Amino acid sequence: MKTGFLAVGHGDYVSEMARAKTLEAVRALVDAGIDIVYDGKIHTDIHEAGKASSELLKGRTSSVIIFPATWVECPVVMAAVTEIEHIPFALWGMGMFDHEGKRESTGSFVSLAMLTGAFKKMEYNHETFTGNPDNSRTISNIKIFTSAASARYRLKRSLIGLVGYSSMGIYTGMFDAPMLRKKIGPEVLQTDSYTIVNMMDKVTPGEISKAKSVLLEKAAIHSEVTDESLEKSLRMYCALKKWSEGFDAINVKCQYEFSKELGMTACVPLSMLAGEGVVTSCEGDIPCSVSMLALKYLSGGIPAYGDALDVDSEGFVKFSPCGMIPYELGSGEKIVRNFMPGYGFEGIQNSFVFKGGTITYLRIAEDMDGYHFIYGKGTGMPTELRQGYMPALDVRLDIPAEDFIRNLSGQHYAFCYGDCTDEIRMLEKIYGCK
Repeated sequence: MKTGFLAVGHGDYVSEMARAKTLEAVRALVDAGIDIVYDGKIHTDIHEAGKASSELLKGRTSSVIIFPATWVECPVVMAAVTEIEHIPFALWGMGMFDHEGKRESTGSFVSLAMLTGAFKKMEYNHETFTGNPDNSRTISNIKIFTSAASARYRLKRSLIGLVGYSSMGIYTGMFDAPMLRKKIGPEVLQTDSYTIVNMMDKVTPGEISKAKSVLLEKAAIHSEVTDESLEKSLRMYCALKKWSEGFDAINVKCQYEFSKELGMTACVPLSMLAGEGVVTSCEGDIPCSVSMLALKYLSGGIPAYGDALDVDSEGFVKFSPCGMIPYELGSGEKIVRNFMPGYGFEGIQNSFVFKGGTITYLRIAEDMDGYHFIYGKGTGMPTELRQGYMPALDVRLDIPAEDFIRNLSGQHYAFCYGDCTDEIRMLEKIYGCK
């Protein structure tokens, strides 16, 4: 995604020093890996500022940074803000700096202070940055902002495919479609299990053979798995792969239509697709799917999810899905076997654990009139299979166990590898969630 950079100022104060500092600011952002759109000017006229601001929206512009290079009058900046107020925007003002043995100022910070007061009164949900272009912390914070804004842009344009709907009476997995579309962004397109079953029946032997080769590159098949059972799972993979074209994420209600009536869980097909670019999850929990998409956009990696099965007094939480785990996130030998007996599931599942490392967990939970974010960081530790069958990850939380328990709003938690907490905090602020 692109970030617009709009420099503004006053005709009486635009100097070579101000121009040099503006170019220095742009270079610092570009060097930080931010895709900047900048017209090379410092706009001082109310009409030019508005026109330049609207030009920034052409293309995939997810946020705008307004840079007062000098003192600037509020109406000039407001002309610009009027054009971009529907997307995340920020003010970046410089303080004083050393120049040829003297402390100099272009008036940038004075403008920042004035504009911030005006924007607060107008209740804009903008971000504010201070610091000179050579301040690495300032540049790092701006990058966090642009990353979160990019995630919001992508979430607003995401499509989630839903097979079936609510599973097993899980209230927290249900969702308000208009509210989700308006306040967070993704569109959810629903189909029914029978559609996928019909597509399974049309899968050719050649497609099954190709799918089997894909799976065998990722995992070993336990001897207890019959050829018939494996073929049924691969048929589902082929059907879901074809159906999911054009979707950013899919969620399959496995219980009870697939796991009982069809006799085949969706664990293996969804795990295969997770490594192919589509975010996958199950049990009809759309808030979990949205959380996984957010983590994908913020981290650039493959997200996963698990039920919070246990939180002990030492601050460890066990995340464990039923049998779905992206193969790329596994540790040790990756095995596909018959589903754990005794739970009413039929079919095959993955039976290996997650790799260790730093993880970020997230649940964007739905309230009666909006959303709140539950997130944090932890360290994935060496873990055994849950009950001898199920994938799992024991996470040493960075917060006390009591804090995690106090904030529970559902059993499913999305997680990714790496630390994205700063970006999530910024995304939460951009959305205005509390």
